[in-house]
Amino acid sequence: KLLTAVGKNATDVWTEEEVRAFSFFYSTFEKAFMEIKGQRKARVTCGDALLLYLTLYPYDKAGEDTPAKVKEKLIKMKAEIELFGEEDSVSLSMNPAEKKTTATAVITKIVPQKKKKIAFVYSEELRDTGWMFGHELGRGHLKEVFGNAIETETFFADTEGAQAEELLRSICKSGYDVIFTVNPRLLKACLKTAVEYPDVIILNCALNSPHQSVRAYYARMYEASFLTGMIAGAICTNDRIGFVGDYPLFGVAAGINAFALGAKMVNPYANVYLTWSTLKDYDPENYFRKQDVSCIFEQDVLAPRETVGHFGLYHYVDGEKKELAAPEYQWGVFYEKIVDRILKGTWKTEDSAEKKTEKKAINYWWGMSAGVIDVTYAPNLPIGTVKLINAMKQNIISGTFHPFTGPLIQQGGKIHYHDGEVMKPEDIMRMDWLVDNIVGHIPTVDELREEIQPVVMLKGLHAVTVEKGGNTLL
Repeated sequence: KLLTAVGKNATDVWTEEEVRAFSFFYSTFEKAFMEIKGQRKARVTCGDALLLYLTLYPYDKAGEDTPAKVKEKLIKMKAEIELFGEEDSVSLSMNPAEKKTTATAVITKIVPQKKKKIAFVYSEELRDTGWMFGHELGRGHLKEVFGNAIETETFFADTEGAQAEELLRSICKSGYDVIFTVNPRLLKACLKTAVEYPDVIILNCALNSPHQSVRAYYARMYEASFLTGMIAGAICTNDRIGFVGDYPLFGVAAGINAFALGAKMVNPYANVYLTWSTLKDYDPENYFRKQDVSCIFEQDVLAPRETVGHFGLYHYVDGEKKELAAPEYQWGVFYEKIVDRILKGTWKTEDSAEKKTEKKAINYWWGMSAGVIDVTYAPNLPIGTVKLINAMKQNIISGTFHPFTGPLIQQGGKIHYHDGEVMKPEDIMRMDWLVDNIVGHIPTVDELREEIQPVVMLKGLHAVTVEKGGNTLL
């Protein structure tokens, strides 16, 4: 990791000048680190702190900083360094905190508040995609709900190079109070900006993000996937169902497994044939034709109607495609609940109240109970199937049923959870294995298209992790 950070590999020969330069930089860093650490025993080592530091401040420019500048930067990222040493650094918020009337909230209602400026930052690569469209619907929902209390604007960032950092800094300097970034590849730029502008609330749409300065958020799509799988299991005529995965990121395997478990619940003989749209040799039509699959789940992101192709779950009947159902993100509901807390002044207190004695990064992972995801049905779906799905949906919302209730068996026969055991949220999020009625595998980085690899290396199931606690390095 260190070699990568300084632009070297294991076979490179360092010149004497390079050795002296690195030695001087490390000595400068170590002195600053020890001064900040003081007498308190820190769990993170100087070396690990250096790795985190170099992810934010590239080594080719770090050597230009004076000792005082290095110390100043370390002070700003002190909370991140301390959290980096925690064995369990991520706290999952599974449901919105109950609304409580606090003194701050009362004052907020009485005293006229300054209009909050909210920025939505999309990446250039997501222009005109269904993913961006869904978040834009969420932004529109915010404007309808809060009216003149907020002001929103959209920005586009290049995930490569320093442009994203410059854009985020510019947004902060322009007086924006809240920044939502909808691509996990923007996390590094978010974190670097957050330590420079701690008064600006910055969130990144991702999971398993161990950072205090930037809160992560996502939806428990696996709940909707489970219900969609039940529909597929009820409709398919030959026990064969196709599934097209997207990016192999944290939380994605949970959606695929939930879909397969849902299909198996209503059809114990159902098998799910898995392929990935991000593969170098992606050819779903040929693959599913060879597997004799006609009932297929392809997308879980609402897209503009004019750009929609195959959407959600569908099956072919006499050569004609019949749409069945589609999981749906309700980003507007999520953004409404977050912004409501910010406007009421409870943002910093209510979600971290139970964490008074320990430092943890907050990742929002809300589901059907919060209203942030749902499933829509096609008009031609059998009424009996609709009734069954609605009943199961209410059980999931109420908590009387959990999609990941044992027995949960991996491909090859390994039992992860026994009968009646419910999988822990952290294990669901980091799930990197597939259940036994899935035919297929989770691709390695090398199997993916080159333009896809960076985001998977950052937030993928094969991302490099630190042994202590599994913190993902940027």
